[in-house]
Order: sequence, then structure tokens, then C-alpha cells
Amino acid sequence: MKVVKHSTEFSVTKIPDDLSFDALNLAIDPDTGTLEFDWAPLREILALNPELSLNSDSAVIDLIGAWYSYLRLNGYRHEVAEQYLLSCEAAREFGAGHLFAGPDTVH
Repeated sequence: MKVVKHSTEFSVTKIPDDLSFDALNLAIDPDTGTLEFDWAPLREILALNPELSLNSDSAVIDLIGAWYSYLRLNGYRHEVAEQYLLSCEAAREFGAGHLFAGPDTVH
């Protein structure tokens, strides 16, 4: 999977073959609109990519978004991810406030 860091710079992030996107257990908090997820799958990705750092909410969201975008190219659809993508597009379009990852802290 390729994750865009800047418009001209790419890095490859390895995803374990047996890791399913569904393992993230994505949910959107109805009160805050924040994306909630399980950290275990992200820890597996970090273990396979020691150079990868998830030291901010935006880095976590970028990784989840890039992973989903890659899967989406092959026809995979996830209801919560689709809903979140739409909310992100609306936020960009209409200038809504910042969107953050769920309540867990980055490890």
C-alpha cells in the first residue's frame, strides 16, 4: 500500500496478510462525530513497519484512510469508513472544524 506524505513523496506501508480492515471495529461517536477504533490492528501494522510513527491523530486517520482507499480500489466497501469519508469531504468542502481519532491515545 502506498501512503502519500506529500504530493511528490511516497512511502510503502506493509499490512500483515492476515489482518482485516474489519478488525479495526470502526464506529463513529454519534455525539462528537469522532472516529473510534481498536488499536490492536494498528499495533500489528506498527510492528511490521518500525519506521512508521503514529504520533498524532492526523497520522492515524491518514493511515486508516490510506488503507481503506487501497482496499476500496479493489471493490471493498465498509459502511462506517464510507460514512467517515463523506464527513471528511464535507468538512473540507464547507470548512467544518477539525476531525480527530477516537478516545484512545497513540502508543
